[in-house]
Amino acid sequence: YSDDMTYTNPLKWWKKNQGLYPVLAALVKVFLTIPATSAPSERVWSQSANVITTKRARLDETIASGIMFVKENVRVLRKHY
Repeated sequence: YSDDMTYTNPLKWWKKNQGLYPVLAALVKVFLTIPATSAPSERVWSQSANVITTKRARLDETIASGIMFVKENVRVLRKHY
């Protein structure tokens, strides 16, 4: 909601204000859009099998989650960092 308590569509807000926050606006386009298929989630499950193997079954969940996050977002991270 905006200051006057009316609903503001976040995508429209970012389109209007992308010049103020160009790096964040680029990330918003990646993270606020909804995929039309379940393929991305299926890909994550498939990749998780490569990270969490029987040899790594004792990984703490926060470490495994961090590895999966970096693995899934490496393209975005390399582009912006």
